[in-house]
Amino acid sequence: MNTSSSTQAQRCTLPDCDAIVVQPECGGVPQIYCSREHRRMARKLRSIARAEADPVQVDTRLPQKPDVNDNRAWLTNPFSVQS
Repeated sequence: MNTSSSTQAQRCTLPDCDAIVVQPECGGVPQIYCSREHRRMARKLRSIARAEADPVQVDTRLPQKPDVNDNRAWLTNPFSVQS
């Protein structure tokens, strides 16, 4: 059985972290971060990168005023109806 991959030292994949990642003895999913906090930080960095790559388009136009002479004005602005 080849156990060389389980004995190799692995570093945390968070940028600027040189900590050694300890793999669980029982197996399971290999860990790539040295701590829960670094996993959270990496998730936050990925979220920020996605947001910067795909900015949300915001409609900055002002709403148009309804025509008070239009009988359908109450459909767009219920406070513009005159008794």
